[in-house]
Amino acid sequence: MHVHAGWLVPSFTARGFRLACDRLREAVAQREAKGSTLGKHPRRRAAAVEFIGRALGTGATPVFVVAEKRFCIVAKMVEAFADPFYNPEAAWIPTGADDLRKSICEALLCILSPRTLEAFSNAQRDPTVESFRAVLESIVFACRFAGIDELAATFAGCIPGLAEVVDAERSVAVGSRKHASTAVNLFAFVAFMMQADQHIEQGLRAPVRLVHDESLEFEDAFRAVHELFRGSSALYAPYLLESGQAPRLGVQYLRELRMAPSNVIPELQGSDMLAAVLREVARDAAAGIANDLYQPACGLVGAAFPRRARFNIIGSSAFIHTFTRAFAA
Repeated sequence: MHVHAGWLVPSFTARGFRLACDRLREAVAQREAKGSTLGKHPRRRAAAVEFIGRALGTGATPVFVVAEKRFCIVAKMVEAFADPFYNPEAAWIPTGADDLRKSICEALLCILSPRTLEAFSNAQRDPTVESFRAVLESIVFACRFAGIDELAATFAGCIPGLAEVVDAERSVAVGSRKHASTAVNLFAFVAFMMQADQHIEQGLRAPVRLVHDESLEFEDAFRAVHELFRGSSALYAPYLLESGQAPRLGVQYLRELRMAPSNVIPELQGSDMLAAVLREVARDAAAGIANDLYQPACGLVGAAFPRRARFNIIGSSAFIHTFTRAFAA
């Protein structure tokens, strides 16, 4: 499960939101309110629910992306191995055919073993022709075994040009921790930036600074992605998505990305607490368990977004359905 969560805090609500974060820190009786410390501690878990209600009351807006890890892995598989630019057999799957590509991801989730998903996730961190070929052969075998010959032929078509695919994956690696540039959870970070940008466009329509908890592993990758999307804010693809809408590329209002330690910025602790609550609810929902403790907080968040499109859930249809039910106000 990948979760990115934060709060849009206009300047006129900043003081109230900081006070809410300070009260959270006092309630959990710790110098830093970390979501990882919630555990099964009743007092801290109750404090998290109270904080979310209090933060919403200040006028701050929660923005989040919850992504099913398995789905992110197969989505990256389809992106890498079914790109018509490198694989002529994938010409029937245009890069803009979101619904078609999602249906292929759903099919792969049903037929690929956890071992294959793990092998690709590991190979993606340091792509080589050998590691990618092993994964591709497993995908082709699984498709043929399941009787999906068209998909088998499509993925097999990537094998002759596999060296180019590996070179393309390696070309995006930046910084001293290059593996982070190709990590599957960057999908969630990109989606989070675009969700935040759309919220700002619908409300404040003013430049915003994005403050993220410092991460030695992902800082270079996050900065590179932010710079890429910030620089492409005015670009639109020359075709429409299957929804009939022109795809928006990049972000317009997130002008600056700052990495900072959460122990000195209470607002980051508030974001971490929101992410922790969402992560537990998502895990319980995926397991078919109702999370009675956090249901009130999720109901408040759900009520803040009457249109489901206002927040982003990335995953299989089953995952989206079970997680969305947790937001019934």
